[in-house]
Amino acid sequence: MNRTVTLLSQHQLSSLVATGVDYCIMIVCVSVFGLSPVLGTVVGALCGAVTSFTLGRRWVFDARRGNLRSQALRYALVSTVSLIGNAGGEWLLVRWHLQYVLARVLASTVVGIGWNFPMHRHFVFRVDPPSAPAPSPPTAPSPPPSSLTSTPTGAPQK
Repeated sequence: MNRTVTLLSQHQLSSLVATGVDYCIMIVCVSVFGLSPVLGTVVGALCGAVTSFTLGRRWVFDARRGNLRSQALRYALVSTVSLIGNAGGEWLLVRWHLQYVLARVLASTVVGIGWNFPMHRHFVFRVDPPSAPAPSPPTAPSPPPSSLTSTPTGAPQK
């Protein structure tokens, strides 16, 4: 139970850091560079994803012994769905006249709790314990010693 609480706490903290990076980049893209809220969301989410992957692999799930390429590929797959969910949620909520930052908070909360955490924990950063060596095949039992012994010529001797 303590491990689960610690893991969840670390994941939430790393998510806050990654979200901070994500939102700051999104706001700068929209407010400073004049990008649309949806495009700003995409750029911010990509930057947040790099932050989240790094923190998840190295700190939250301590999955450094896992294969980096496999984890990155699984993370990219999960993040693609997350990106679609965040951008789709942003698009929908902005169309409903919700302010874009508030829309992003709502969309990312739903996506983060409902998709990211379970997929990171059970799919992306799952590191199987080292497998035990395969058991050696059974050997044929040695024949019991015989009371008869043979001579070099092969004749039995008592």
